[in-house]
This record gives sequence, C-alpha cells and structure tokens, in this order.
Amino acid sequence: MLNSSSCIAHGNVFRITEPLAQTLTDDGCYEAAGTEIQAAGPFPAGTEIAAEVIAPLLANPPALRVSGSYPVWTLNYEDGADTDFDDLVMTVTAMPVTP
Repeated sequence: MLNSSSCIAHGNVFRITEPLAQTLTDDGCYEAAGTEIQAAGPFPAGTEIAAEVIAPLLANPPALRVSGSYPVWTLNYEDGADTDFDDLVMTVTAMPVTP
C-alpha cells in the first residue's frame, strides 16, 4: 500500500528483484496515496524479497530504508533530491496463504 508521496520526479521505478523480477510501479511519485500494489506470489515462508528503486532523472542515487518485522514492514524511499526519506512511504504486508 502506498501511504504517501512527497516527490515530483517522473519515472521513479520500484521493483522486486528477488525471488522474481516484477515492476510494482513505474512512476511512483504520481501514484495516488492509498494505492494497493500487489506482487506476484505466493512465496514460501521465509522467502527473502529484494527490491530496488530506480530514479533515472536525478543526479543522486535513490535509497530505501526498511523498518518493521513480519508480517508488516514500512519502506521509506529517498529519490536522491534531498535526504528526507519521505518521497514514497509504503507499507508491505505479508498475507499468509492457507492450504
């Protein structure tokens, strides 16, 4: 779930790189707050998920901070324009699958 965005750059890409490659948004600054973004799954318990943010139009590299623990994490994204880590704020929630 995208909680908020405070950036204006176009083309900020957020994607999962492991255990599969999937782009979750290709213009994160312009997604509406409250947008639910779903990744392909399910993944087995204990699967580590790697993600990256690409901001091709900014001089400084983007960065991502992750806090929380199973089943809810908060991702704070910095697009590289400043250092406030509030450019995109997302909540990731693990949804256990019952057999």
